[in-house]
Amino acid sequence: MYKKTQYSGIMIAIPLISMGLLLAAYLLQWGKEPIPEIYFYALEIFFLILGSLFFRLKITVKNKKIRLIYGIGIIQICIKPTKINAVETVKISLWYSLGIRVTAKGMLYGVQGRDAVRIDYETAKKKKSIRIGTKDAENLKEAITKEF
Repeated sequence: MYKKTQYSGIMIAIPLISMGLLLAAYLLQWGKEPIPEIYFYALEIFFLILGSLFFRLKITVKNKKIRLIYGIGIIQICIKPTKINAVETVKISLWYSLGIRVTAKGMLYGVQGRDAVRIDYETAKKKKSIRIGTKDAENLKEAITKEF
């Protein structure tokens, strides 16, 4: 079994800084046309939700499943391959490393770093390829190889 939790400093810092600046702008009534109360609350809630959805990624490899849980757990991805064709460590763009992305090379899931594990697999219906961004790429690759 493999279990790893990683945190995204950027996805913690950006919402907190944004919320702080919005609070200052609202309380101090910056500018000629200060932010209306409804927009202030809407933006604060938006940044709070954004931060809580993507501040961490839990990766678990167990019982022939790869489970990815983002943030507080609302976003969960469970991958149940019937056959693994390839597992390798790869480098990804820094811009791709945050969140959930659709790329030309398949789905990419991550919250930090430039290292990822590429998994080419088959389900009952079709062939797929995903990348899981992690700072622990070698151990994740090893766990997937052992489990499948």
